[in-house]
Amino acid sequence: MAGLSLSTGATEIDRAIARVLGPQGSAQRKARLNLLTRRLASALGVAGIVFALSGQGGIAALAGLADLTLRPIARTFHDALWRKIQERREAALSLDGGGI
Repeated sequence: MAGLSLSTGATEIDRAIARVLGPQGSAQRKARLNLLTRRLASALGVAGIVFALSGQGGIAALAGLADLTLRPIARTFHDALWRKIQERREAALSLDGGGI
């Protein structure tokens, strides 16, 4: 690494972290760190339960990884579906006057 000092590397890492999590001390960073730690704790919990029940580390790791990746995807679909349901309810209320 010609010309790259440790301080330059640390600065680049700090910038990358700030891009992903938000500026240091910001509400955005706190919220994203909170979400990240909850997701990791959930995945570790699922892996721990699967390992306790099955005794197989590979299956437990796969279950934890699936929880970490699939749950946010399922939540995105759920939120989109819920939004559509709410929009249809509001449209129906405006059509018939909300039953009044």
